[in-house]
Amino acid sequence: MTRLKIMENSSGYWNHSVSWLLNFSVLSILISLLSANNLQAREIYALPFVSIQTIYDDNRQLRTERRSGGLNTEAYGVLSSAGANIGVRSDRYKIDLRNRVSINRYQSDLDLDSDNAFIDLTSSYNLTERATIGLTGNYTRDTTLTSELEVTGLVQQNRIREQWTISPNWSYMLTQRQFIQANYTHLDTSYEKSDIGNLFDYTTDVVSISHNYQWTQLLTSFVSASWMEFDIPTLNRNTTQYSVSIGADYQFLPTWSASFMIGERYTQTEITFFGRDFTSSQDGLIFNFSINKEFEEGSAEASYSRSTSATGNGQLQVFEKLQANFTHKITQKLRFSMVGGINVTSDSNTRNTSSNRTYYHVSPSLSWQFNRQTSLAASYRYRNQKFDREDEAAVSNAVFLTFNYRWDKLSTQRY
Repeated sequence: MTRLKIMENSSGYWNHSVSWLLNFSVLSILISLLSANNLQAREIYALPFVSIQTIYDDNRQLRTERRSGGLNTEAYGVLSSAGANIGVRSDRYKIDLRNRVSINRYQSDLDLDSDNAFIDLTSSYNLTERATIGLTGNYTRDTTLTSELEVTGLVQQNRIREQWTISPNWSYMLTQRQFIQANYTHLDTSYEKSDIGNLFDYTTDVVSISHNYQWTQLLTSFVSASWMEFDIPTLNRNTTQYSVSIGADYQFLPTWSASFMIGERYTQTEITFFGRDFTSSQDGLIFNFSINKEFEEGSAEASYSRSTSATGNGQLQVFEKLQANFTHKITQKLRFSMVGGINVTSDSNTRNTSSNRTYYHVSPSLSWQFNRQTSLAASYRYRNQKFDREDEAAVSNAVFLTFNYRWDKLSTQRY
């Protein structure tokens, strides 16, 4: 896939991106339709939607008081998006294409406006009764204002970020109770050029294989192994990671279920500096524990995990995350939900602590379902971020009002 050239004229760049998006979407739809015709699709469907959100945020870019530079960090905005889920399916295959474009405009002393595009492709095909192949892909054009929040927290600049992934996969049923699965993923991330900031273009390649066994209808276990390569050409830095893990999913009561994964990683980083190669290595524990509870009118979930991820700051980061979700249906039309968590991020190289940070967030929400298509939600969000290298935290309070409309499913079974 050819990268879109970053243009200084944001309007021209956006027009080029939209053109690319539309051409890709049309091509994908045509391929889907042709495939559907040749393979006798049972259904062709589309699910259009639109969303309009108003927002007030007293610190959208999570600036500390010292870094605000005397600017007013408050922002009022209107965030609008539209798109559609389009697909075809039959007894042997399924293709789903999700397209969305968003236009975000703010009244603020800061540079916050953005025009974004998102394309997600998911497909699978049953080769035989035992073997299935699939292909997933993604193209995202957004900005660091939102894309870097989870991975680096460097959201003080509104730089364009482009990311695309492609991931073929294969699974094979060994018996009625066990199967193996193999997956390859290539990810390419690039940032708009800037004279300031410390985000760098990077690529990752991941190969994984797993064996899954279903002991009973309530208990499933797995063993997996993976290899990852993280390359940052600008910094002449290359990181390779190997990991092995085991896990299980278990429904121990009718409304209670739990899962766990635990494993070990081995990481090696090579840096070329002034013609000399320097190598460092680390190892560490990775894990994920979660528990779920289903209520008559809602659900609750809590999880605690540690994992690694490639990031735009050129480092392989370790993420330790505590997350909780809760939803409750108050009436037939009114629903309450809450999402919150704590993320502790550190460099996989324990000697480098400059990017270490702690991030807290909580967001309660009330939504009203007018009918099957229309809903309105009001929510509040609190964020708190502190880097180890700084002596003060950045705090953000935001309120949202969101209108959503989803058309009924449009489908046909002509083929």
